[in-house]
Amino acid sequence: MLEGLVEDSSGRVNVKEVIGDGAYDSRRNFNILDESGIEPTIKVRRNAVKRLREGPARRKALDEQRNNSEVWRRKYGIRWIAESAFSWVKRVFGEYITAKKLESMVKEITMKVFLYNLLIGMTKTA
Repeated sequence: MLEGLVEDSSGRVNVKEVIGDGAYDSRRNFNILDESGIEPTIKVRRNAVKRLREGPARRKALDEQRNNSEVWRRKYGIRWIAESAFSWVKRVFGEYITAKKLESMVKEITMKVFLYNLLIGMTKTA
């Protein structure tokens, strides 16, 4: 899935970094990001082993997480912002969408995110 997400996003914006949980820990994902010039901040498995075939990006991430864990935790910890937003939207609007057609689904999700941003903006000014 990562490859498609990177291709779609890179067509719209300049992607500099990808932050992902352990589900994205694979040699292929690290290589895709490295080839695209995108810095990976992906949590590697606890029992990960350094191997030459892994590629330099994954080995670097493994070294960074094991040897400089405090800096890496601060970098990876930014995920909570996105996770909090997703959680809030799901709690308020539910986890499901009611639209049946793709175009309508996109509109429904866009409206939910717009309302979320509107409400967050209202709380900041109050």
